[in-house]
Amino acid sequence: MSTGTVEHAQETPASGARSKRGEILRFALPASLEVVLFQLVMLVDQLFVASLGEPSFVAAGLTGQLFGLAFVVLAALGSGAAIRLARYAGAGDEESFSILSVQVLWLALLVAVTLAAGMGLGAGPLMRALGAEPAVVERGVLFIRLVAWSLPFMALTEVGNQVLRSRGEARSPALIGAVSLVTNSVLNYALIFGWWVLPEMGLAGAGVATVVARGLGFVLVCQRLLSRRHALRVRVEHLWRLELTPLRQLVALALPMAAGQGVWMLGLLGYTKVFAALGTAELAAASAIGQLETLCLMVSFGFGMACLTLVGQELGRRDGAKAHEVAAECLRLALGVSVVTGAAVAAGTLLLGTLYPRLEPGTLALASIGLMVLALLQPVKALNMVLANGVLRGGGDVRFHLACELLMLVGIACAYALGVPLGWGFLGVLVGKACEELLKLAAFSWRYRSQRWVHELS
Repeated sequence: MSTGTVEHAQETPASGARSKRGEILRFALPASLEVVLFQLVMLVDQLFVASLGEPSFVAAGLTGQLFGLAFVVLAALGSGAAIRLARYAGAGDEESFSILSVQVLWLALLVAVTLAAGMGLGAGPLMRALGAEPAVVERGVLFIRLVAWSLPFMALTEVGNQVLRSRGEARSPALIGAVSLVTNSVLNYALIFGWWVLPEMGLAGAGVATVVARGLGFVLVCQRLLSRRHALRVRVEHLWRLELTPLRQLVALALPMAAGQGVWMLGLLGYTKVFAALGTAELAAASAIGQLETLCLMVSFGFGMACLTLVGQELGRRDGAKAHEVAAECLRLALGVSVVTGAAVAAGTLLLGTLYPRLEPGTLALASIGLMVLALLQPVKALNMVLANGVLRGGGDVRFHLACELLMLVGIACAYALGVPLGWGFLGVLVGKACEELLKLAAFSWRYRSQRWVHELS
């Protein structure tokens, strides 16, 4: 009897760990797939546009960076809501879940329309501010103004997906992303080169394809949000209600996150300016590796989202011990997956010539060097992703996260110093970016070990 009791007691923690690991993977893998599919939409645009020549390719890459800035601001709204929505889900508070979901959707739409108008009107100055040459600016203005029409759809889809993930639903966003990707790919081919009754539109065709694909994604996410099959849903009676208290609470969480994400994206634009100072070949190489790197890094995004959601739900149940267990397991899993994604980034050097046949050999050589450096940094980037976007956000520690984003200024300064005055060129800029990632890892790890990242939400 005693022996059996001891064995059972020994098996219980291991069984619980396996159960928690399985729960994380069931959430993280579809969430990773969803965001990878989202990134693939822009990558597909780049791959098709690359056949139109290097100026069009660079224009599409710079447009992607500008809209990436808009995306992270909108994603910050969704993430700010997700912190509180996950706690409502853990507590089973259906009405509060619906009310807050409606507020964040309306706020995201307002922000998206404002950003779309600003980017459309300022397309030319924005491209020139990034150091683009006249031929690139000419193509970029057209592409920005077309893709701007997709921003409201992108905003509502991304925030809607955050709401779905907050209630523990990760598969639907992945399916919606798959439908959008297929639609975008088919329309890219049909509208860029002309097919059947559709005209040959060149770069403009890629913009139209993106608008249609994101519009379809918006329709699909609305259907899931309003479905009566789930208790935690957007209720029709709340759609036209303005609730100031949850809106103020949302803004209090979202503003530091939006500021942090804005600093991060502005920092990426700062790195782009440094690459542009080196020349068009370096800028094209940075555009080529940027999408491939992001595609692999976004695999870690799912573990960050799983951490944010599951930690938030445990805190909603007032179980701090389980919240810490979830955070630790997410970090272990993300680190293991980063080894695989690092190998995938390194293997990408073998595919560059196939993916970008119109790029110059010198540009491809620079991109190969960049991918090897980035492959080595994948574990660091994966841990930063989960610590920042999962652990700290899940615990409501958004202000510390914002402060750490300022470390990007150190990275940009190092990148410029190494790349331009000291003459290290393209490799020097990459080394400067690595300095930033290592500093952030040190800061996030200290905060995690201090256990001061869990906050009560008022």
